[in-house]
Amino acid sequence: MKFIRVFFTVVATLLLTVIIALESSGNAHLLKGISNTYFVGHTGPTIDDYPIFESRLVETSEEIPLKFDDKYGALKVDQALMGKIEEFDPAALLVLKDGAILYEKYWDSYNNTSMTNSFSVAKSIVGLSIGKCLDLHLLKSLDQKVIDIIPELKGTYRETITLRHLMNMTSGINFDESYGNPFGFMAKAYYGESLLETTLEYTAETEPGTVWKYSGGNTILLSVIVKRVTGQHLSDFVSAHFWKPLGASQPALWNLDKKDGIEKAYCCFYSNAADFARFGQLILDSGMVDGKEVISRNFINEIKKDQVLKDGSPVPKYGMHFWKTDYKSDIVYARGILGQFIISIPDLNMVVVRLGHRRGDKDEFDHPSDVYLYIDLAYQLVHQ
Repeated sequence: MKFIRVFFTVVATLLLTVIIALESSGNAHLLKGISNTYFVGHTGPTIDDYPIFESRLVETSEEIPLKFDDKYGALKVDQALMGKIEEFDPAALLVLKDGAILYEKYWDSYNNTSMTNSFSVAKSIVGLSIGKCLDLHLLKSLDQKVIDIIPELKGTYRETITLRHLMNMTSGINFDESYGNPFGFMAKAYYGESLLETTLEYTAETEPGTVWKYSGGNTILLSVIVKRVTGQHLSDFVSAHFWKPLGASQPALWNLDKKDGIEKAYCCFYSNAADFARFGQLILDSGMVDGKEVISRNFINEIKKDQVLKDGSPVPKYGMHFWKTDYKSDIVYARGILGQFIISIPDLNMVVVRLGHRRGDKDEFDHPSDVYLYIDLAYQLVHQ
C-alpha cells in the first residue's frame, strides 16, 4: 500500500509540474488539445468538435424553405466521379440550381440537419460581415486604417494596415499558419482561451499590401472590428444581418475561446449543408433574398473583382475573404481545411456544398484538388 501511495504521489507531482510548466510557458492549450485528440483516438480537430468548446447561438427566425427542383431524385451521378468524391470521406453533398435543391446525399450518420464544423468557411462569413458594416456606414471604407479601431496593434507597419489588407490577407502581420505545429498560433487559437491576446502578440513587420499570406489571424482582427463598431457579439450580428434574413432552417453555433468569450472567427461555425448553401446563393443573387437586400451588390462585386498587391500584380485566387477560380467559368467559393466547400457558379446559377473529413492536396494555384470534382459534378448534373 505504501508503494502505491508513493507511486501515485510521484505521478501527481509530475503531472502538476507539467501543468505548471505549460501554463508558465504560454502553452496551456496543449492540455486541452491532447486530451481531445490523441486521448480519444483523433490526430487533430474534427468536424464534430463543438461539444468540447463553449459556443454562442446564432439565432434564426422564420425559415424560408428551400424548394426542390423538378429533377430532384431523378438525376444520376457518374459512378467514376462519385468514386473520386468518396475518396475524400464526405459527410454531405448538396447542390442548388436556381435556388432549389437539385441533388443531395449524406454519408455515415450525417443527415440534412447535422451540424458540422465549417472550419475556414467561417472566414468568408466574417468577410461578409465587414461588407455589411460598410453598408451600414459603421466603417468608412475598405481603406480605413485598422489602428483606428484596434489601437493595440504592434509592429513597424501597424499604422498603415487597412481593412482591405486584412480582407485580402496582405496585412504583413507575422502570423504563423502552420496546422502541424502544436506550439504555433493556430494550435493556441483553436485550443487556447485567450484568442485576442494571442492574436495581438504578433506584429506587422512586412509592408502591408506587398505579400499575400493566408492567415486566420487577419480574420480574428476583422471579427474584433465587427464587435467594436457594432457593439454586438459577432454571432449576434451575423444572426441579425444574415442568418435570419437568409431564412436559415435552424440556429447555428459558433465556438468561443472560453465561456462568454469571443468567437473563433477564423473557424468553427456549425450548421447543416442546406443552410450553408444559402450563403452561396446570396453571392449568386448579388446580395438579395426574396427581393430584399441583405448585402449590397457593390460589395458582392468587390468579392468577385481581382484584388491587387501594391505593385499592381494580381492576387487572382483570393479576395475579400473568398477564394476564386476560373475553372470552367468564373467561380467564387469558401472553403475549410477538412474539405468544407460552398461553391457559387454564376455560369450555371448553381451552388455546391460539400462537407466532410478530408480534402485534396493543393495545386499550383493553391486550390485543393477535389474542388474541381464538385464543380464537375455541377456541370454533369445540369446537363442531364
